[in-house]
Amino acid sequence: MDTVPFYAECPNCGSERVQPGLPRDELLQLLEAGAEIPAYCSSCDEHWTVSTEERVDIARSLARPKPK
Repeated sequence: MDTVPFYAECPNCGSERVQPGLPRDELLQLLEAGAEIPAYCSSCDEHWTVSTEERVDIARSLARPKPK
């Protein structure tokens, strides 16, 4: 199953970290349910949930047609 990577800003160091992503269907379910989307910074060993702005970015990326 293809995963959809995304970026999230670490609240500890402020760096934008690429996240390995989740399956497209799972991300859509989390967005539709308003559920938390997890993120992780390997440099800080920090776990957090993505911000509202990042959720919008993820939703926009999912709305784009998949490249062939």
